[in-house]
Amino acid sequence: RIAEIRRAIARLRVACIFSEPQFRPGLIRQIVRDTGVRSGVLDPLGVGFESGPDLYFLMMRRNAEALRACLQGAN
Repeated sequence: RIAEIRRAIARLRVACIFSEPQFRPGLIRQIVRDTGVRSGVLDPLGVGFESGPDLYFLMMRRNAEALRACLQGAN
């Protein structure tokens, strides 16, 4: 399965891959090491935030910043 992912990254010229904080990042690290693709973390559950009225907006802002940073090449 990992070989298939590596081939897809090369074939599709993938710039970034993303993980989520609630999952173990071992596979992502291995793929980054094998392919040189950049990686980032997206948090759709708001794991690192306190509950409150701004939670959704904070999550979306942090995820947008992670997308931008990875796609622009700044890990």
